[in-house]
Amino acid sequence: MTRTGAIVLRWTTPVRGREAAGLDVFGDALQYYEELAKEGRIISHREYFRTGGEGGMMIVEGFVPELHLIMQEDAFVRLQLRAGAIVDDFECELVAGGSDRTVQELMTAYTEELTALGYL
Repeated sequence: MTRTGAIVLRWTTPVRGREAAGLDVFGDALQYYEELAKEGRIISHREYFRTGGEGGMMIVEGFVPELHLIMQEDAFVRLQLRAGAIVDDFECELVAGGSDRTVQELMTAYTEELTALGYL
């Protein structure tokens, strides 16, 4: 089975004076990820906002190989460039996990490598 994972996007405060543009980019991101979900390319997308200040995160879940492909596509790259221009501390990373099977596979591999190195 293919490993599950997520694209995790994080940001802090909007750049002052670009708040309206930020709302537009956020709306475009929601539309983009919703289209990917309808196409079956991602499993889901969820959005979160910090409760103790400005900022938030989006979690786009799917299968790691497909998420990796999405991250290389022009539409994704351009959306990230736009987001980085209107918020501070914008980060985007691909992580594996999110399902028991994937976590078990990764922990098994990690344990095997530590054993091979003589740490366990």
